[in-house]
Amino acid sequence: MLVVVMQAGSYPAVLVAAAAAVILRRTGIAWRLLLAGNLAYWLALAVKAAVARQRPAALLTDANLRDTITGALGYPSGHVAVATALSLVVARTGSPRWRRLAWVVIALVAVARIHVGAHLPVDAAGGILVGWLAVCLTRLAIGEVGPQQSARDLHEALRRRGFDVRRLEPIRGDARGSQPWQAVTTAGRRLFVKVTGGQQRDADCAYKLYRKLRYRHVADAPPYLSAKQQSEHETYLTLLAAQAGVRVPAVVSTATTPGGNALLVQEYVDAAALDAVVGPVPVAAVRDAWEQAALLHRAGIAHRLTGALVALLVLAAVLAVPRICRRGRAAAGQVITALRTLTRQHRLRRLVAASVALTLTYGLCLYLALLATGQPVDLTLLPPVILVCVIGEGVASAAPTPGGLGATEAALVSGLLLYGVQLDTAVAGVLIYRLATFWIPVPPGYLALRTMTRRRLL
Repeated sequence: MLVVVMQAGSYPAVLVAAAAAVILRRTGIAWRLLLAGNLAYWLALAVKAAVARQRPAALLTDANLRDTITGALGYPSGHVAVATALSLVVARTGSPRWRRLAWVVIALVAVARIHVGAHLPVDAAGGILVGWLAVCLTRLAIGEVGPQQSARDLHEALRRRGFDVRRLEPIRGDARGSQPWQAVTTAGRRLFVKVTGGQQRDADCAYKLYRKLRYRHVADAPPYLSAKQQSEHETYLTLLAAQAGVRVPAVVSTATTPGGNALLVQEYVDAAALDAVVGPVPVAAVRDAWEQAALLHRAGIAHRLTGALVALLVLAAVLAVPRICRRGRAAAGQVITALRTLTRQHRLRRLVAASVALTLTYGLCLYLALLATGQPVDLTLLPPVILVCVIGEGVASAAPTPGGLGATEAALVSGLLLYGVQLDTAVAGVLIYRLATFWIPVPPGYLALRTMTRRRLL
């Protein structure tokens, strides 16, 4: 039974979980599962290569093996890392009951891997840490920071506070750990609703150390215990600012949701941020911002806005230069237009899928080149070869030589040697791989370029 359970941490489990999410029409979760699962798998392989510690059968004389164990390295557990990543992603989308179930699955996979003799307990602990890191990197990459409150739940929370909302629209932009919404009532009243979740990143040790180095006389309070506490703190400071004469949106109400998110409801201000102004920033606006900051400073509410306002002044000076302004707007417009076109034509995901497929194909080519030079067939060597190929291509893009000549070959051979490939086999396989993927395509590529240039297609 445990042998079956531990398959939840195998690499095919990543594809199965992502496919199940697509079938359930949860495309966003599918992308997170795919990214977190792959990060956990490849990070575990990288850590195994760095630590290079063998499995229990090579360390203990009385180790009892209850399943076929592939691979010679034991720390950390790749199965536990993948199971942790997948379980935590799924738990993030559900209720607290789902989170408890996720930790049960992680514990079962860890016990199963220890039971079959594949890992020591410390390997399972390392796998949990690697999977946790993969989930954190996924959230940073995809942008899952702050509450993911649905419009239906938010509508119900506002209704309980006496607001008959006719329309809810999310406000895009950098919300710093929250999700802002614009609500329009049936009477036409526009409200700003800030939803704050329990996942806070603004009170950890690293950020507090940065604040002590960056600012003077900082007295940080302990981390917020809940989203409700942070929302109440923000409400309190907003009321103090209004009492000091600072122009702030009026606080209308506060609320909490069953999921633990906190709501701060204010009057909606229909205005644009200074960094969104096209062209030179008006001097009157900058002077007014300084005056509002001075009021906050005299009230003892905030005294760390000098750097931000200096940045705004620098931005205003840069935007005042016509040439830089025109070039910046042109470059930004081209990027935005290209991204919008790709998104509108549903090509962005195709490009990402094609890029991933191309990378996997290059890795497969390197694996086949090794087989052609005498490497025994071993499918467990395929994922490490793909990882080595990805690193080698990264070296090629960073190397100063054309096509990464020399640097790519050295990186590929060194990576293969780390995974136990013989030196002569690694060198011969890498040379065949580079011949097939770099040198042979050069003549037909040159002819295609000349033909397309002659026909004015380029």
